[in-house]
Amino acid sequence: MYPDPSSEKQDISLAEACEKAQFTVVPLAKKMFPGADSITYDPEYLQRCHSAPEYAHLRSPFRSWIDDDFPYPQSFDDPR
Repeated sequence: MYPDPSSEKQDISLAEACEKAQFTVVPLAKKMFPGADSITYDPEYLQRCHSAPEYAHLRSPFRSWIDDDFPYPQSFDDPR
């Protein structure tokens, strides 16, 4: 939606982004993260996920090690 993180200008709307993601991002994500085939990742589902408070960190174009779903341990001593 926001190709330039320094700008508030939307390139496309949320609805358009979710429609496009269904055919571009979802197939790739299903290959990378198998096992969630029971979920139908249609545009409406993607919009609900985008708006859900528990996924607020996913709305940011910047990701870091303090994100809830960061897949790697923060240090060698971290048991995650």
